[in-house]
This record gives sequence, structure tokens and C-alpha cells, in this order.
Amino acid sequence: MWVSSILTSGNAKFYVYDAAWDELDNAYTNKEVELFPGTYTVSLNDCQMSTSVHAGERSVLPSGVLTVLGTEGGYFDVYDSEGNLLTHLRGDKAIELFPGNYSVVLDDVNLTATVVSEQNVSVDF
Repeated sequence: MWVSSILTSGNAKFYVYDAAWDELDNAYTNKEVELFPGTYTVSLNDCQMSTSVHAGERSVLPSGVLTVLGTEGGYFDVYDSEGNLLTHLRGDKAIELFPGNYSVVLDDVNLTATVVSEQNVSVDF
């Protein structure tokens, strides 16, 4: 199983869990982990995606990048589409996430972004 990334440095760590939420393995994006056939949950920056692994096939989960700019060194939060806090960071950052809709909040400003596979999307405060 492989989580692909468009970043060339500073790749994020992803975690692989079984159905009981036991951690089976972890690696950095663009690195492969070997798993038995089955269904797993993969977590990348607290963003989860389910995947199935089949014998003799390579399972690839593409990620995208959300770049947060214009923070002037302030702290910001990233939330998934269900309102779950994924990360709390300071300063301008590039964050690897699975494709989907996200909210980025800095002080009283709330911006939305749609992360797409193998693309970099930016929000600028």
C-alpha cells in the first residue's frame, strides 16, 4: 500500500489501522508498506481514508496539498467537512491531506478549500 505525494521533501507520516483500530504500520508518503489482503483505514494528518488491499495488486491512495499562506506567524486550524479538527499549526505551511473539502480558520476568518489528488491548492489570509 502506498500513499502518493506531490511534495519532494518534508513528506508527512501516515498510519495504517485494522478494523479494531490497532496500528499495523506507518511510513512517510511516497513510501510503501506491505500488508496482507484486507480492508484498512489510513490516517494522514488525522484525515482518514478506507482502502482495500488485494493480493498481487498495488493499492495507491493519492494525496493532495493544502498550502496556507498569509498567516503572519499566527496559529490556524484545519477542519474536515464534518467539523473535526485535524491540525493546529503556526505560520505558513503546506499540509498533505486526502482529497476532500476543508475549512481553515485563523482568528475570526474561515476559508474553505477543496483538496484534489496530486495538486496543490492554496488559501491566503
